[in-house]
Amino acid sequence: MFCWIKFSGNTVVDRKMGRAADRFVPPEREELGDTDQSQWEVRDGELKDPWTFQHLLPLENLETGEVMVFTTSSIGGQIATEELVQQYAKRVRRQKSSALPIVRLAVKEMPTKKFGKVLRPFFEITGWEDAPAASAASASNAMRTVNVDDVPDVPDLDPPPHDGDDISW
Repeated sequence: MFCWIKFSGNTVVDRKMGRAADRFVPPEREELGDTDQSQWEVRDGELKDPWTFQHLLPLENLETGEVMVFTTSSIGGQIATEELVQQYAKRVRRQKSSALPIVRLAVKEMPTKKFGKVLRPFFEITGWEDAPAASAASASNAMRTVNVDDVPDVPDLDPPPHDGDDISW
């Protein structure tokens, strides 16, 4: 899902959202209103836009059935969700299969102009619900993949809820 979410303080007061599968086109920021920066809240000494753009990705733990939503407003998180959706769409087009991917949460390095290489989320596809899971060694990635548990001192990034469990969305 793509979502513009409006906050007042720490409270959600409005959402403009839709499913990527439905080809939802989120409105441009200017279309949402609240563009008068003199009305924005100040947080940490800076003006804070009340609207935040987010990607939401539902995930299900294959063993427990627990459903959770990966929510991100970061560029790295948005890249991760877009890559996963593109892989799913490619499989639908080529194989006419709507099987859902089985993924493992990992991290990848991402080059940035300001900070150099930084870590971002990565959803490693380990298999498809209609096929046996692929081994981690056979996954082909142009970038180095690192398990989130193996990365020391990653701020604001919790390890997967169950060590090494695969999840599907």
